[in-house]
Amino acid sequence: MVPADRAGVLFTADPITGARDRVVIDSDPGLGEAVVSGLVTPDHAIVDAAVQVIEHRDGQRETVIRALASGGTETLVGADAVAHGSPLPPPTLLRWLG
Repeated sequence: MVPADRAGVLFTADPITGARDRVVIDSDPGLGEAVVSGLVTPDHAIVDAAVQVIEHRDGQRETVIRALASGGTETLVGADAVAHGSPLPPPTLLRWLG
């Protein structure tokens, strides 16, 4: 397992509108399990084909699931989860999409 600082889901087309000229990214600190299972309101961004952020919303970090060095995972909730990670700022997002 990769000890991810942040993970989530990237859609290569907008799942709501079907637009193929943008990508939609939902992410959260830690492993992507919290996003995929619906345990968290993730950071949400829509990026257009020109690699410009056209929508961005910070998540609430209700739950953070992270890998433990000894194996397995640890689930943080409430204040512990909020303290573990910060919102994904648009400049970082754009650098990843480069």
